[in-house]
Amino acid sequence: MLEAAWLGQVKLASDKAYLILAEGVLPYFHEHQVKDLVFRLRDRYPGCLLVFDVLSPFMVWFEKLGSGLKQAANQLHWALRQDSHLERWGDGIRLLGSWNYFSEREPRLQRAYWLKYIPPLARGAHVVRYRLGDSASGDLTRMRWYDPF
Repeated sequence: MLEAAWLGQVKLASDKAYLILAEGVLPYFHEHQVKDLVFRLRDRYPGCLLVFDVLSPFMVWFEKLGSGLKQAANQLHWALRQDSHLERWGDGIRLLGSWNYFSEREPRLQRAYWLKYIPPLARGAHVVRYRLGDSASGDLTRMRWYDPF
């Protein structure tokens, strides 16, 4: 993901919109690596949507402190303090929304639902959606998204 070569292997279509998902990956990178990736995606696929999960600085610290997966947790580097932080990196990066695991009641999370009332844990891991660049091609923002905010 950090090497630029794979970008050239994805065929460009001027009439299509691109949706790029990065699940469980970006917290393992350093901020400068995430920033470089975001800029490359913005420039290569103007108008694309980038959807990824993020950890708060608290969660990165907490995982390093008490994780049973200490070896993996020590590899966590990047955290997002504010969802809109990436917008300050440069032009053409716009936050469209975010949601967390407690945005709606989920039966499978019933036992953990009390975490909703502890802000550092409730927003510790969540998903953000960004538009990168501008494009007149296909518009993914017209798709129906679950976004409680």
